[in-house]
Amino acid sequence: MQTVVAVSGWQIAGTIATACAVAVALTAVIVNIVQRKRDNDRRDAEKETEALAQARLVIVGGNPGSEEISVDAETYGLEGGDTYGEAIMWESRFGFANHGQRPVLDVYGQIWPSGYRLSDRPLEVTHRFVLPGEDKPIPLRMPEKLESLAAWRVRWTDADGRQWFVDKYPYEQPERYHGQEPQQD
Repeated sequence: MQTVVAVSGWQIAGTIATACAVAVALTAVIVNIVQRKRDNDRRDAEKETEALAQARLVIVGGNPGSEEISVDAETYGLEGGDTYGEAIMWESRFGFANHGQRPVLDVYGQIWPSGYRLSDRPLEVTHRFVLPGEDKPIPLRMPEKLESLAAWRVRWTDADGRQWFVDKYPYEQPERYHGQEPQQD
């Protein structure tokens, strides 16, 4: 025996209204998620633009030359110093100035002399930090004259942990550092 259930028009209308309400609620949730993603993407892009603006305020000198300097032989463990204990070394110097509003950290001046492969560890010198408004050249001292470079790079970390570098001169703007090899001169 079958039971027949009578469904009224109000029940059908109530079911349709409930389905519509669920569809409207799901649409509102999806629109909200999409809007939040757009807002987050816009905020991230604004932060990246601000970070690049600050990185542009770090001024890096061009290709480091090599000049003769006089140093204390004992300090550098050099043999054959003159009667005053001085010896000759060679110095390559990168200009580095932070004109930004925040300190920069872990500043590296790196050079790859001719004959080095770019995958080799470079000769480098580091400053732990450079304060806002500070002009702090990066001197790299060597026992012999540097005849030519295969490549060079200056890299640093901004106050938010982003790493930047410059490896050509003149340069347009710093680039984000992700472990890439320097450009060859």
